Amino acid sequence: MRLISYIFLSLQFSLALQASDILIVSHYSGLAEYLEHTIPNHQNYAQHNGYGYIFREGILSDRFRNEGHKNNALATGAYWQKIVALREALDEINPATGNPYEWVMWVDADVVFSNIDRKLETVINEYAKPNTNLLIAPDHFMLDMFGAFGLCAVNTGVFILRNSLWSREFLSAVEESFEKYKNTNLPDQTAIGEILGGFDNSKKLTRLEKVALVKQNPNVVVVPQRALNPMWVGSFTTPTESVWQGGDLAVHFLGPKAFKSAIPTFLDCLKNDLSGKNCEWSKLGGLYYELKAAWEMIFGERSY
Repeated sequence: MRLISYIFLSLQFSLALQASDILIVSHYSGLAEYLEHTIPNHQNYAQHNGYGYIFREGILSDRFRNEGHKNNALATGAYWQKIVALREALDEINPATGNPYEWVMWVDADVVFSNIDRKLETVINEYAKPNTNLLIAPDHFMLDMFGAFGLCAVNTGVFILRNSLWSREFLSAVEESFEKYKNTNLPDQTAIGEILGGFDNSKKLTRLEKVALVKQNPNVVVVPQRALNPMWVGSFTTPTESVWQGGDLAVHFLGPKAFKSAIPTFLDCLKNDLSGKNCEWSKLGGLYYELKAAWEMIFGERSY
């Protein structure tokens, strides 16, 4: 299995860049056409703001294989590879300081940074407290209508983790939960939400009740979805706070491949509008992509 790592750092280390002690990490286990668009977008955002960037490819650990499962992502342990990538990222050295990075940001491979000037320091300073070790957004409200897809408390497509003992113990706890969650839809996301909230899915809590329990964790700040991880388009069931708007930091083309097929068109708009504020028009085709996504989810295998 191929394993390629791209470490992308700015070549100039001014005082401002040295102060940006943040590493962005992403990973994808298989092949996807959209990677040729999203990886450069991640790199450009990191370079512009002086952050480190690592993209990992392939199966990083065979520990999470679930041989024989009919879902390829569950069979190969694809969902769990982000935990391996994050654990290894906590040991990466920042060349500007000679020490490990203070903060590590995880972004799914289908996330696009949509405002190149929206700095992560601003997000961290706005939401993090002295004892905060994790900034994460709740799961997307629209997914409640799909039953199993709405069971998660948080969405792990984008989050920011402090490089601390708590974070290392948290990642270890997620890894150790593999046997419990290995056959679960969105296993890593389900495990992370339940570990953070201290609950078990057998309690049959609603998603909002689960989010409330996660918010009680003193190490965690649950931020608004648009602060970190809004979805590209919504439906009549989706409140405004879940859907990307021009000027937001990033946008998550989560879910079916149909949504991801819109990434090139969206990035073309960003070439002429680095803040994304004039790219709202791209959502006008949302109904078309939703219909494609519905067809895919009914008749095809869901893309992870």
